[in-house]
Amino acid sequence: MADVIELDEDEQKINEELFSNTSSLITQSLNNNSNQPNLNFSEEELKILEQDAVPSASTTASVVNQEAIQKGNTVVAFEDRPPEEKTQLSQRDIENSEEFVNNIKIYREARYGTKQTAGADLFQGLGGKGVLEATNVNLVDDWLDNYRFTTGNEINALEERDFLQNLAKKAEDYKEKGDIENFNKSQRALKAASMLYQDTERLAPIFGWDNTVGGVFSKKRFEGMSASESALEIIDAVGGHIAAGFSSPSSIFSLGASKFLFSGIRKKMIAGAITKPTAMQTTKAVLGSAATGATIDGAAAGYLDTIVQGTEIEAGVRKKYDKNRTFMAMGIGAVIGGGTSALGARSTIKMKPVLTKAEMENTVKKVDAERIEKAKKTIAKSKEKGKAIIQAYRDELKGTYGEGAVRTDIKGNVIGIDRELIKKKGRELLQEQGITTEVSEPAINFSMYQRTMGAVIDIFNLGKDKKTLREFQVVKKGGTAKEFADREKRVLKLFEPLRVSKTNKRRDNEKISERVFNIIRSPDINLDIPYQILAKYGVSSKEWAAMLFAEVSRAGSVLAYQGVASKALAFANRTKTAQELFEEEAELGFGSAADRLIGTVTRGEVKTNIGKALKKVEDTDAGSTFSSFFQRLNNIRRGGLVSGLVTAIRNNLAQFPRMGIDTLIHAIETVPIIGNPEKKFSVTSSLSQIKHTFYDPEQAVHMSNMLLELYPKQGGRLWNQFMEVKGTSRKKIPHTETLSGVDPASLSMPRAFAEKGITKTLDVWERVVFTFNVFNRWQESLYRRGALMADIERQLVDQGKDLNTIMKGGRFNEEITEDMMAKAVNYSLEFTYGADPKLKLFRDLNTMITNSPFTLAMPFPRFMFKAIEMSFNYNVTGVAMGLFRTAFLTSGRIGKGKANTAGYRQLAEGIAGSSVLLPLGYMLRDPENNIAGSEWNKLKDGMGKEFDARVYGPIIVPYLFLGEYIHRIERGVAAFNMKEALEAFTGTNFRNVGSIQNVVTDIIGMNNLDEINKWAAGAGRVLGDAAVGFLQPVLQTADFKSQSELKRDYRQDPTYASGVEAFLGEFFVPINRRIQPLLKTFDDYFDTDYEDKDFPYSVDPRITDIPERLIPILKTSFGATMNRVPPKYIMKLGELGFSYKDFMSKSPFPSINRISDKQTAERVAEEMPSFLKNMYEIAEQEKVEKPDAVVAGFVDLYLKNIRRESLAEAMLKDEGSNDLAYLRRYRSLPARTRLAVVQRFEAIIRDNPRDYPKGKIDYQNVNHLALMLDLGRNMDVR
Repeated sequence: MADVIELDEDEQKINEELFSNTSSLITQSLNNNSNQPNLNFSEEELKILEQDAVPSASTTASVVNQEAIQKGNTVVAFEDRPPEEKTQLSQRDIENSEEFVNNIKIYREARYGTKQTAGADLFQGLGGKGVLEATNVNLVDDWLDNYRFTTGNEINALEERDFLQNLAKKAEDYKEKGDIENFNKSQRALKAASMLYQDTERLAPIFGWDNTVGGVFSKKRFEGMSASESALEIIDAVGGHIAAGFSSPSSIFSLGASKFLFSGIRKKMIAGAITKPTAMQTTKAVLGSAATGATIDGAAAGYLDTIVQGTEIEAGVRKKYDKNRTFMAMGIGAVIGGGTSALGARSTIKMKPVLTKAEMENTVKKVDAERIEKAKKTIAKSKEKGKAIIQAYRDELKGTYGEGAVRTDIKGNVIGIDRELIKKKGRELLQEQGITTEVSEPAINFSMYQRTMGAVIDIFNLGKDKKTLREFQVVKKGGTAKEFADREKRVLKLFEPLRVSKTNKRRDNEKISERVFNIIRSPDINLDIPYQILAKYGVSSKEWAAMLFAEVSRAGSVLAYQGVASKALAFANRTKTAQELFEEEAELGFGSAADRLIGTVTRGEVKTNIGKALKKVEDTDAGSTFSSFFQRLNNIRRGGLVSGLVTAIRNNLAQFPRMGIDTLIHAIETVPIIGNPEKKFSVTSSLSQIKHTFYDPEQAVHMSNMLLELYPKQGGRLWNQFMEVKGTSRKKIPHTETLSGVDPASLSMPRAFAEKGITKTLDVWERVVFTFNVFNRWQESLYRRGALMADIERQLVDQGKDLNTIMKGGRFNEEITEDMMAKAVNYSLEFTYGADPKLKLFRDLNTMITNSPFTLAMPFPRFMFKAIEMSFNYNVTGVAMGLFRTAFLTSGRIGKGKANTAGYRQLAEGIAGSSVLLPLGYMLRDPENNIAGSEWNKLKDGMGKEFDARVYGPIIVPYLFLGEYIHRIERGVAAFNMKEALEAFTGTNFRNVGSIQNVVTDIIGMNNLDEINKWAAGAGRVLGDAAVGFLQPVLQTADFKSQSELKRDYRQDPTYASGVEAFLGEFFVPINRRIQPLLKTFDDYFDTDYEDKDFPYSVDPRITDIPERLIPILKTSFGATMNRVPPKYIMKLGELGFSYKDFMSKSPFPSINRISDKQTAERVAEEMPSFLKNMYEIAEQEKVEKPDAVVAGFVDLYLKNIRRESLAEAMLKDEGSNDLAYLRRYRSLPARTRLAVVQRFEAIIRDNPRDYPKGKIDYQNVNHLALMLDLGRNMDVR
């Protein structure tokens, strides 16, 4: 920067006044290199300095001259106005009133920051961009739209009341400070709002009972308007009221509650319990829904009216609350809500289900009967080999479960199966092995026996000779002719008759389950063929596993048998998905052992390994006991973190755009040339997820239940987790049990420990967290089922089939294979971020973090890694990688199959992300659109507020970051920030990671016990943040508050006498931050005499206003915390890349930081607007190509030094130092002068390292301050 900076007239006067009496001996002192400067101030000046009487630029204010306050800003309540000012007005009257229109301009500038010269808006009311001409008609129309939403929507009403309350508070603050200009500005805005509400109150209603047109419409309202103009106004008014009402939270809640009531009949219709509701059933449902709607909407209307009246009182429209008006509003709301709910109930009940559960079940029974007949014929026609199979299985069942398990006729033919006996005996056998699982429990009935035997006989018939093997392509192809011939020999051997023991003892004969086990495991067989046979007979994976269970009598082999059966049956050709299927079991005590068992060749090795695994479980040591306890406790905490209603709402809102973009992705996948050639284009298929999720979710529930019942392993994968929190309760809470059904607590927690009640306490705690997560579980279930059925339907469309036809046909287990279900479950989990990362590195890191204390800092690592993968795929990088993969696949170098499909999917994701999401992020971060907030991650709501969009996850956050950085590159200010990038692409706040790292570093570097306080304080901070998760179910109550409140700062200076005090002091900071607002909320509702005056107010270093919890209840509607949009100069600094942290003081003492930050805010508020203006003027004069880049450099230097100045002043003040006066004298210099002084002095320091060994300016050093004062006095800054 040049040494000469031109000062404006005001700055020049201040400079001359400040230095008119200052001695030039400071320079002499510098030249003489003396340690103490010779300050030649006059006695009067020194007296002023010692008394700390030199006011800083930030604290200078004129004493209020009451006569200077403008007259005419006093608000008169409507009821106190003379009669002639209460008469009704027509719409033309207010349109022709320049006073009314001028009040609109004043109001919208104060309310929305819209310049008075701006135009009107087409849709958004007063908060829009002003695209229409600012005629009186257009501006009045904007105001009326604004008024309709304010009086018809709880959110708008709350925001309006909060705005007026805040405006009145600011007016009082300005009055106390003597800020005449801003006081009068606030008063004008208050009066404008009051007059707008009062005159709108006088506006004749659209509908009336007297003096009307056609007995309906008021004449006065449309006086002077043509028929067409009147009609358009009626449409606009009615449409505005409907839009305001239906978009209100109470209407949404009323609709949901009413639907819950009449959905009972709807569910019965889908279930087939009733084909057509009777008149009584319909009437009951309609009346129940109407009563619910009337109750909710009536109460909501009353609540809304109290808010509106509060707004009117704030605006001066009325003096006191009118309860009669509230009762009338409640009555009208009840009538409208009841009627709307009744109509909705009636129309929904009349909607005929596409497919009922009864229809599906009846068809299934019919198909099962056909399959049984087919099995009977196969059994009857079976030759010696088939009869041997039947006899072997019969003997196997008797040997396993007892003679009574199977009933036979005199010829030995099986005529019945005792299902209950087999279940009971099977449980006993499992318990003998120390296993408590329902997944492995055998459930064999006669139908299953017949169909399984028919399938097994047909499978054995495949191997009667080489000709049959080749005809049905049973042997896997590939390799040399000799290798293929060897495979044929091995396969033929597998299909030989069962071996009969020479001892003629039944128990020594080869077991059919053992032979089938070897067939399934054979690497030589194309398993698609036997599985097609199983599907033909309707044998499910659960039934297949039950058949193999007969071998359980041999110690522990059931685990291997069932594992192989389920795994092989489920994924004949999907080895990667098979691995995903068992990923949850790896976290149980014996998962890795089970994986090794699956690869075991002989039954003897199976027995041995199982025994070792179970023995290892029994010998669990105290370390793993503690680990298990910690994991359960940590899972409770993590479950608590997502138990809030707000979490469910934000997750729900985030899924809307995700569903839209995924619908587009599927459509792209089906487009010729760039899409997957195996997929068929279908609009219905692409929109299927929206249909199954929103249009008819009850239908999706019944369909998915039938399919998941058919493939229980997939049901386990689908419901095993939600929000990364596994359920391990011994109570086996539905849909949260671990995949294997094994209770980890029973495996790794010794009985004596459990008997102490700790395990029982954890069970209860888990159930409490589970209950509080009801909203999250509901939305998770809604979206997972919708995604599941959508993917099934899309797979069928690709095969030229129709989902409803197949479900009606009853043979869906033939048409919908477990392989298809596995793909659908994969997609469902991917859509809800429930799938494990695809990259192996991420999977390993996820496992490591999940099983370590790092979850205290990163409670949901899987979500973090999925967010990274999604950001990569839904972007130009996804396009590049997708093209690369598909290019290789089409060239044949890698081959075709699953990877090909994944490549096309990645390509479609990349196209959708880079063509929709990336431009969207760029648009949202464009300041010209009036949506971009003060930092890269913040967006405005158009109502004077902004919110942090990071809560909505990877569907939007990475693209806001990229959009912002593209804008910054265009401005020339794109300094890359790694922390921002990590937060954007991982969806994780790494605040506690640094805390944990600091604690570990402190422990390693601790030289003596005196440093234990520092370590204990850090540990307290980490654990305090973690402890908040346990309290979240209760803490969310604080969000149900409709009044804004000032924030408090609960941090304390780290002056602790002991390690325990340090730990507890820091531990309770995050807890107080959450508990105190809750106690304040309870006090507001129940008048508990709560006092929080001991805690100081928070400070925002950017603005002088005290930070607020802005209408907390809004968080329960949008899922995000709302804050007021900061002043325009802060918005401009945001565009230049500066964020909140660039203003913060960072001393270890919160009390010092509060003082420092307050001074920074005052200084910035006073200096920054003119500083920015002057810097841009200089850049313009110099004809700089990218002025933002130049100005950003000056601002960066300014903020760094303003922080140092403020921190030094706060510390000097805290110490009571006499040097404070020198610092304040220096800070009285104009901003540009100080900036020039800093640059000159830093150059002096660099040139004189021996004289300035620290190498930087010390604002607490009187020598430095004296020199800078002299530099400022002698510097020519024109």
